[in-house]
Amino acid sequence: FDTRTGDVERITTKNGLPNDVVYGVLADNDGRLWMSTNKGIARYDRKTKAFRDFTVSDGLQSNEFNRYAYCKDAKGWLWFGGVNGFNYFDPHDLVEDSTAVPIRITSVYSMNKPVLFGDPGSPLSKPAYLSSGMTIPHSANMVSFSFATMEFGAPSLHRYMYKLEGFDPDWVDAGTNNSAAYTNLDPGMYTFRVRGDNRDGIWDTVGTSFRLEILPPWWRTGWLYALCALALGGMVLLYIRVQRRQKKFLERTVQERTAQLSTAKERAEKSEQVKQQFLANMSHEIRTPMNAIVGMSNALRRDAPTDPGTRERYVDAIANSSENLLGIVNEILDLSKIEAGRLEMEKVGFAPGKILEDVISVMQYRAKEKGLVLSSRVDDAVPEALIGDPTRLRQVLMNLVGNAIKFTEKGSVEVNMEVAATVSVGDAAAGEMIGLRCTVTDTGIGIAPDRLARVFDEFMQAESDHTRRFGGTGLGLTICQRLIDMQGGTIGVESEVGKGSAFIIKIPYALGVADVEIGRRSVGADDHPPLRNLRILLVEDNKLNVMVAQVELDNAIPDVRIDVAANGQLALDMLQANTYDLILMDVQMPVMDGYEATRAIRALPSIKALTPILAMTANVLQAEVQQCMDAGMDGFIPKPFKQEVLVGAIRKAVR
Repeated sequence: FDTRTGDVERITTKNGLPNDVVYGVLADNDGRLWMSTNKGIARYDRKTKAFRDFTVSDGLQSNEFNRYAYCKDAKGWLWFGGVNGFNYFDPHDLVEDSTAVPIRITSVYSMNKPVLFGDPGSPLSKPAYLSSGMTIPHSANMVSFSFATMEFGAPSLHRYMYKLEGFDPDWVDAGTNNSAAYTNLDPGMYTFRVRGDNRDGIWDTVGTSFRLEILPPWWRTGWLYALCALALGGMVLLYIRVQRRQKKFLERTVQERTAQLSTAKERAEKSEQVKQQFLANMSHEIRTPMNAIVGMSNALRRDAPTDPGTRERYVDAIANSSENLLGIVNEILDLSKIEAGRLEMEKVGFAPGKILEDVISVMQYRAKEKGLVLSSRVDDAVPEALIGDPTRLRQVLMNLVGNAIKFTEKGSVEVNMEVAATVSVGDAAAGEMIGLRCTVTDTGIGIAPDRLARVFDEFMQAESDHTRRFGGTGLGLTICQRLIDMQGGTIGVESEVGKGSAFIIKIPYALGVADVEIGRRSVGADDHPPLRNLRILLVEDNKLNVMVAQVELDNAIPDVRIDVAANGQLALDMLQANTYDLILMDVQMPVMDGYEATRAIRALPSIKALTPILAMTANVLQAEVQQCMDAGMDGFIPKPFKQEVLVGAIRKAVR
């Protein structure tokens, strides 16, 4: 009640009064009203209409006061009595605290479990209040944060605001709640920010932040995209080639671009034709073996013939088609490695005559199927031993002989090996170099003169209809040329339509020693005692892959015992309960993948930590091979695998 004006103002809890029961009202020298209630003392500023409440946390004897127990002394001090005594104070001493208090993130939870920096594999390297952030997998994308201001008087009264940048569009007013939870966060980068106020309601404008990175799930990772890229490998390679040409084109001067406008247009049209041709080739080449695999598999499942000869033909057709399909993928991978500069050449001793003999032996059955005569001749001047890369020489000869047989309807295919030149290097350490020349001659369809210059281009064949008639991706001769170029050699072709073709390769090699064993990089299988009585733990989540591995191991190793674990965690549990001679580990599995399982095994405090582990994966990229070795595995077996490769890797691991 204003005695001068007669105005009356009614103030209740709706205006900010802590309690409607008021026992005493005093005015200080500044005109502010102080009221004792059943919930503390309230200060009311009549100018700003603002309340400031004081409770036990501010030093009051109690939140409950008594009627008639209040007064103002001569100095202007205010006295209020309550159930546990009285409080007296100078109102001028109660100054607002304008200093913002810092705030800290006290703990982080993932999937409702605390993330502790000392736990094995923890994403935190420091305590939460000292960490700047963490990285977690997509499977743990339910995250919550706890936080607190660094002012410890009446902590329950502090208010907070938080925001997850990348998720929350605006700040979230949390009131006095000091936690925030988020579920089903998408993969990506986030920043969690939080601010708080002090006991007088002054907000910290800076706050604190925490970086959160959620990794993508396996179906959105690079290796899956790589597999998809292999299916469209030719298109990607073509795109890279076109981009490279466009980059060079853009670097030319304005005058050159004007003069070559028509040429660029023709090149673009030709690239589109090559692209379409390659897609048609790949569709045809992949569908052909896939048709045989699916058809023969259905026939074998449906008919289940009791005639061993019929069953053998079905199985042979499936195996041959699988080999063809794998060959297409390997050609794309080889070209990709060459383009990226990741294909390395070996320098080991080998017998060139033996290489040619192996090629003829392998390709002889294909020649006989077509009624062709396949022969070879090695000149007496060809050394018995050379130093170089025998694998790449064998690959080139297999490709050239295979092409010759494919494009020859009748007649013969002949391979001649001779010395093109002998060069004395002069350096005693380097020795002598010779030029090895191999000529593959056929009586096939031949190549038109206007197509000779382009037979080594990617995805190109002698005629546009050859893919439909003979098959092929158009990458074989390109890979041959690249491999020969990397060894410092050359490849050429002579041909006449209707009379046949002759491909001539020349590769320089260093002379080797003739009186030592050549070309054997590992000890032969006959020099080892046979594997038997092994107990093997197969860690694989794909049932078909489990079946294939069990069949091959049962056939190759007498008395072998195989236990199967569907993921890395089960494998770890089984190893702790049993003893195994070897572990075959898939790398991509649910619950715990092969890398994490291997690291956990290597950390076991027992001799079982030394159990040999071989990786089994369909990804043959060098990065994944290195990742397997870094995790602690002893070897690498690419899928699909052959029995001899599997046995050789096992023999090497358990010796």
